[in-house]
Order: sequence, then C-alpha cells, then structure tokens
Amino acid sequence: VLKFLRSTPIVSIAAVAGDEPISSLVLFAYDEDLTAYFATGQSSYKTQALLKNPRLSFSTWFLDQMFVQGRGRVEPLSDAKDIEATLDKLAEATKAVPDFWPPLLQIWKQDYIAFKVKIEWLRVMDLSQSKLKSAESPFQDIKLT
Repeated sequence: VLKFLRSTPIVSIAAVAGDEPISSLVLFAYDEDLTAYFATGQSSYKTQALLKNPRLSFSTWFLDQMFVQGRGRVEPLSDAKDIEATLDKLAEATKAVPDFWPPLLQIWKQDYIAFKVKIEWLRVMDLSQSKLKSAESPFQDIKLT
C-alpha cells in the first residue's frame, strides 16, 4: 500500500468548516510508518477548518490499480527543521507524477503551513480486477500499528 501511495501522491482531502464539508486537492508525502505530510496556504479555507477541527479524510486512486480511503488527525508543524524536511519530502513526491500540476505547490509569498497527518484508518480496493464480487465488500481494511 505504501508503494502505491507514494506513486500517487495527489490526494483529495475532506474536512469540516463549521457544519459544512469542504474538499481540496493536496500533495501528500509518506513516511515508512504511513504518517503523511502536506503543506498548504496558511490563510486557506482548509487550513482554517483543520486548525479548528483536526480531523480529515482522504482518498486517492489510479485506474486499473488501486483505490485508497483513509482518515486521520492533523497536527501543524512548528519546528523549522520539521517544516523544511516536509517541504523536501513534498518536492521529492512530485517526481512520482509525470505530468505534475505545478500550481499544487505554488503557495503565495511563503504563506504556508505544513501539517503532519497521523492516519488512524485505511482501506483499499483492488482495481486491477475487471469485476467486483457483489456478495462481499470490495474493500480490505489495512491494519495500522
């Protein structure tokens, strides 16, 4: 699963702002323990929502490979070394996307915040099969430690 996630670093995240759901595309980078990291504009709507309610869900997929869903809790990074390491990880993650869309990393005037995501739940669906079995769930939960 980690290999797939690293090969498809663009994910859709969902959060809650007040009582309204919001979603956005972000670039994730992953550690070996499935901790994820992303950076975004500090004044963005999603940042303000996540600072008030640190829960998020995410999903990513690739045709004929895999679909992944997860949820977790975000923590803003404050240590300069951790932030720099996260930005380096994100720059490295862009190499996995041949047609990477540069605006995903263009944050105005250094107005960014970096987040660490502790993934608490994760499940996958194998998309390499042409037919799904209707009698059972096509998802497999991934045990996290």
